[in-house]
Amino acid sequence: GRDVLSSVLDAYAAPGRYYHTQRHIAEMTLTLAEYRGRLKEATDVFLACLWHDFIYDGRRGDNEERSAEIWLTDADRLQLTDRQGQRVKELILATKKHQPADTSADMLFFLDADLAILGSGQRRYADYLHGIRYEYAHVAESEYRPGRITVLKKFLSRPTIYFTPELRERCESAARKSM
Repeated sequence: GRDVLSSVLDAYAAPGRYYHTQRHIAEMTLTLAEYRGRLKEATDVFLACLWHDFIYDGRRGDNEERSAEIWLTDADRLQLTDRQGQRVKELILATKKHQPADTSADMLFFLDADLAILGSGQRRYADYLHGIRYEYAHVAESEYRPGRITVLKKFLSRPTIYFTPELRERCESAARKSM
């Protein structure tokens, strides 16, 4: 297990990562820990947290799929059940569009924790914006801004950004103001 965990942490410390780092999974894990009692399969959710951005390359559109593939390989190495492997894979793949594949508390809290940064304080949100921009440094500003606006408008067009009442109460207002 140590070698597997080490490879996960190394992935989040790779060059070119400025937001999708160990700090991101730490913050996400802390958010999920607050609601652990609401999760049916907390271990699955925490594993998905660790692997969901294992691969992150702003030049590619298949990061989630590639992360899920690595997860399945690592789940085999860890001798986890097929059910657990598939469930964590579902959670990881749901981050592609941030739309739940089901309405379980596990799925909803997981997706909300991934987006909790949008409702963070001004300083942390500014750090997030800079980090994302650095991860897309290969994109010209004239292309980056419209693309980023499109992404944010998708979240703003939803009736609510957050799926759980808990994260909606905690983050929704700040997220809408920040975006």
